[in-house]
Amino acid sequence: MDLKIKYNNTVVNLEMQIVNRGNWPERSLSYLCRSFDNLNKGEDYDNVYSAVHIGFIDFTLFPDEPELCSTYMLSNVKTHRIYTSKFKLKVVELNHTNFATDEDKQYKIDRWAKMFKATTWEELRMCAGDDEAMQSAVKKVYEYNEEEAVRDMCRARDEAIAFEEFMKREQEKLLARKEKLEAANEVLKNTNDELQNANDELQAKLEQERAEIEKLKAENEKLKQQLNGNR
Repeated sequence: MDLKIKYNNTVVNLEMQIVNRGNWPERSLSYLCRSFDNLNKGEDYDNVYSAVHIGFIDFTLFPDEPELCSTYMLSNVKTHRIYTSKFKLKVVELNHTNFATDEDKQYKIDRWAKMFKATTWEELRMCAGDDEAMQSAVKKVYEYNEEEAVRDMCRARDEAIAFEEFMKREQEKLLARKEKLEAANEVLKNTNDELQNANDELQAKLEQERAEIEKLKAENEKLKQQLNGNR
């Protein structure tokens, strides 16, 4: 699921990811950069909209620092001064509602996270409680799930995404195999060249030794003739 919303000079991109593919930092940053690049040609940079990417994930992003809700911004690595407040990444880890801070609870992030994880209508209604916004969300979810066309669209989209990911993995495998094959061919070529050079050197040495042997034979024959003549 992903949504892009514009309001109050801000672009908000929301995405939900269930499976950990090991690339969430890079993926979310790519989406955030695309949202931040929102000026038309000729517009002044002062008019750029703020960009916020909110990722709802059902896994732990950094195992050594589990959180329910975390915020990331550009900052100076030494002084920690914020470079700009117009560029933010937020991550909500749905599996860590037990780490909810007082601020998280104030904004009901923990309750929203539980709603996303709910598997039955009863759970959804319990999470919503008497909160009007949550009740409205539950109602919308119910209505959407009642519409067969919407379910078909979601199913088709999931299948398309799965197929795209599959093709991407297969292409990466083929590329890796091609690179390995090219590397192996290069090693084989270099080995053949080395063997050819070694063979040429050996042949040259053999020719030189044959010439030396023939020379020695000729000198030996000459000595024999001289000895026979002296007798």
